[in-house]
Amino acid sequence: VNPNGVIFGKTASVNVGNLYVSTQEESTLNMTAFTGSGNSPLSTTVTDVGKADVVNMGSITANKVEVYGRSIRILDAANVHDATTSPVILHIDEATNGGYAHIGYQSGSVPSTSDYEIHKKVTPTPPPSSPPTTVVAAADNYYQLVSTPTEFQNINNNPSGNYMLANDIDFATPTGGKTAITPIGGNTYADFTGKLDGNFFRVKNFSVASTVSYAGLFGRTSGAKIENLGVTAATITGGTAANNFAGGIAGYTTGNTLIRNVYVKKDTTVDGSTGQLGGVVGKTENTTFDSVYSLATIGDGGGLIGTSGTGTKIYDAYSDTSYLSTVTPGQEIYFIYLIDPDNGTNVYNSFATGKLSWNEGNLTGDPSQ
Repeated sequence: VNPNGVIFGKTASVNVGNLYVSTQEESTLNMTAFTGSGNSPLSTTVTDVGKADVVNMGSITANKVEVYGRSIRILDAANVHDATTSPVILHIDEATNGGYAHIGYQSGSVPSTSDYEIHKKVTPTPPPSSPPTTVVAAADNYYQLVSTPTEFQNINNNPSGNYMLANDIDFATPTGGKTAITPIGGNTYADFTGKLDGNFFRVKNFSVASTVSYAGLFGRTSGAKIENLGVTAATITGGTAANNFAGGIAGYTTGNTLIRNVYVKKDTTVDGSTGQLGGVVGKTENTTFDSVYSLATIGDGGGLIGTSGTGTKIYDAYSDTSYLSTVTPGQEIYFIYLIDPDNGTNVYNSFATGKLSWNEGNLTGDPSQ
């Protein structure tokens, strides 16, 4: 029990009777129940699901496994063995913190829908004083593991699936160069509409050529979720046509895409058409950013976004980008190059060097936000 979070590393091995893991406050424990009969000491009240994340990347064997956390990530379901009680029980906090349960599996080894049971703290409409817990099967919470560059590129064969990185994806060539990749979604493929949990690993040492309309690790997404991911040592070059966009994470995002807990490092360069490139995304519509930062080196665009359209929401973002040598010396750096329309973007609790936007003079807001 640790309210700051719990992680089992890749080399961890746990073999016990009953295993209870929680990020609740220690004061909520019922130790009498545990020491007396081995029953769960964890609070069952829906107001105390958990204050931080629980991550398992190792091997767990127990008669019973029950986990309470704001969000829970399990790298490989095949390494969690609930010996006598099925299913493994996970409690998450979707209502307060947008919590989730992501359960990875190797290709061809999809867990049974009965292997995991997820209890979600949700906010009903209208919310009573004590929101109920919804119990769901885990099918939509299963994520196929991606371990190699080839497996990552193969996401284009099923762009509506759920994926989780099992390690860093390194596209470096044997001679230390960068492999030219095909962005995931868009261009000659269907938009990426699935989910990718990077598990806080990185995709690195790749390049994207200017021959595609949507340049980035992802080309074009619609209704996708991209979380817990870093991009480093990439060279992304967008085209210069009117409908060409480039970004460190994606060229173009729309359809209520969520980009959460992602970053782009300084050793990544993004270039392309003026105002249509960004350190993270080239152009956004109906897209939410949550806890995102960009240190990318960019052409004439935005540190975070090139052009933001209607329905763009940005929470807790940070941008400290620098320009490529091809940009006019002394030119102002923008957080978002162009906000269009002026009232279509909301920014909260964010920081950037330089100015907010090229059309900053038309914008209004609360400076404290």
